[in-house]
Amino acid sequence: MKYLGHSITFFMENSLIVLTGIKDDIEAINLLTAFNYDGSTIKTGLNVHTIAAELESRQIGIHGELLNTGQEFQSLSKAARIEFTDYAKLIDLEYVSSEDNPLRALANDVIKDRGRLTWLKKAKEYYYYVLKSDSIISRISIYGLTRQRIETALNNITTVEDTKAKYLRLKGDAEESIRKRDHALKELETWMKKLISVCRIAFKEHPQFLEKIGIQVLSEGYKRAKAPKEPSGKKSTTKTRIEMPPEME
Repeated sequence: MKYLGHSITFFMENSLIVLTGIKDDIEAINLLTAFNYDGSTIKTGLNVHTIAAELESRQIGIHGELLNTGQEFQSLSKAARIEFTDYAKLIDLEYVSSEDNPLRALANDVIKDRGRLTWLKKAKEYYYYVLKSDSIISRISIYGLTRQRIETALNNITTVEDTKAKYLRLKGDAEESIRKRDHALKELETWMKKLISVCRIAFKEHPQFLEKIGIQVLSEGYKRAKAPKEPSGKKSTTKTRIEMPPEME
């Protein structure tokens, strides 16, 4: 997304340069006063910038946490699946010669289920079935599958579910943070458009003030290259830019 023709980072950094450059320049403020832009007006602009910066920082933080939680979920989910498959195979060995094995069908259902959440519920049902039967626990102990190990495996499934729930909450928070951030950036963009326009008029006879705050001034006789014409029937999508010196791009 572009603001005044630039990336968010560039727009935020250079908007601040413009605002602070004017705020700290008494002569520039005096020239702007004739157009009802004074120190308090610039302070208002800085407040608008601060709000946008804080929301952008919060949005970056939430998305970082969202990414980490998503990766954690994938890792925990994979480990829990492998553990379940291994345990189910060991348990099935004890019933390999038995036609009456209610666990086999449930285990196969879990292993075949590639859904992100449904297999977790079925795996918990499987572990609960094992834990409620002292007979099963006794028979599978030959493979080192104690009650404690099965309970730990059950807790691992719960941890995966909790991590997925956290991811979904963060996803909702991230979407809301983007909405608020974008709204604040649009407000700042509108504010900066007006300020730049007023500055170009107020500093018309003093172009050095434009250069000091980072607004590019074209040398006399210099002509800016014309933008390519839009195909007939299409509206131009070119956005207003804060003109900065090339070395700051």
